[in-house]
Amino acid sequence: MKAVNEIIAVLIIVGISLSLFSAVYLWGRPLIEKRQYSSQINQVKSFFDQQSELSLPSKIENVANLGGEETFRLETKGVWRLNETENYIEFSFFSKTTPYAPDLGWIALTPGASCPPASGIVGKDRATVVCVQSKNVTDGYEISYRVYLRDLVDQATDKTYRIKLVRNPGGPSKSSGNLIILNRGNTFQTQQLIETEVIVLLS
Repeated sequence: MKAVNEIIAVLIIVGISLSLFSAVYLWGRPLIEKRQYSSQINQVKSFFDQQSELSLPSKIENVANLGGEETFRLETKGVWRLNETENYIEFSFFSKTTPYAPDLGWIALTPGASCPPASGIVGKDRATVVCVQSKNVTDGYEISYRVYLRDLVDQATDKTYRIKLVRNPGGPSKSSGNLIILNRGNTFQTQQLIETEVIVLLS
């Protein structure tokens, strides 16, 4: 009888322990997930920060101005889109949390700019304009960052300077890869326009 009571006591203790573990897991899991997604959002945001030399906007401008080749790698799982007509590159990914109000359309992160942007001024504005958008989707949000290339007008000469994003003929215009290779292409000049190509290879 004593052995039976000991077995029952052990089973009760095990049952209570499992219940406590389940309760802690169910309560703590959302917090852990939220922290993971918040960390991911901060990482992606840093790669579109125009103040950073390692960001995608800075690398595009460096290639256009200095030539050479730049590579850009983002480990977060998502989708890249290159739109040559509207002259932007975009990255979208899923998150269960968002720091941006959803379904408000595109928001400019570049001070004084709009999405899509109007022309800027040489010596005052940068060629890149960064925008962000958050959309409600099943179980979370789709967050998208978009880098536009806007025309810059030299008010002294009335010339327009443009960085034109061009798809590498050997690559797609949409990709779920994590590597982008940038190279300077041709430069075209007319009396009023100077256009420099940046060739974009999405892997």
